[in-house]
Amino acid sequence: KFREARYSFKSLSPAKELASTCLDALSETPHSSLPKILIACDEGSVKRMESLAENILKKEGREIQLIYIKKDRLRDGEVANSAISKIIKWKLDSNSQIVQSEVDIDSSSFTDKCVLIFVDDMIDTGGTAGKDFKLIKSWFPNSAFTMFVTPHPIFSQGIGESLSKIGADLYIIGNTLSTKRTINYQNIKVSDLGSTIARSFTKKS
Repeated sequence: KFREARYSFKSLSPAKELASTCLDALSETPHSSLPKILIACDEGSVKRMESLAENILKKEGREIQLIYIKKDRLRDGEVANSAISKIIKWKLDSNSQIVQSEVDIDSSSFTDKCVLIFVDDMIDTGGTAGKDFKLIKSWFPNSAFTMFVTPHPIFSQGIGESLSKIGADLYIIGNTLSTKRTINYQNIKVSDLGSTIARSFTKKS
């Protein structure tokens, strides 16, 4: 019906706004200078993670790592197995271009303190995200701070129920849906995505 009415759909990236909110929130903690590791919770969130990583890297200029998770899904919301498929280091060269190198998972030690930033397209019940947290935390036992970043907060089973399943220290969510329910949760910060929409109306120069 939307197409019959001649509406068109446009995919927008809120990575700039989410990155700013992430870094602002981290600046209020003692962990802002620690290495940052971004995790794509599934294949569908890879582009979102990489966009967020690019914005964080260009703002800070410090090397970051990206973790890609592979999942065997039984059905929506139910995962049989999860595993790290690869870890990639990103850094900027002298021309501010991103240089990538793959980490040898088998021969590497992941014992340093770090900030783990989980990225997903949405957050609903928190069930699969909670399993992702357990997987990654088992690889990075000395992580000092964990964040979960998503533009689309659904929370169909209630906020408290979802957050208890995940267990992150801080949640960065977009305001694609009403965020009134999050007011009483100090570990949730809302990123205003209005600028994302505004940019879509601005012609490239």
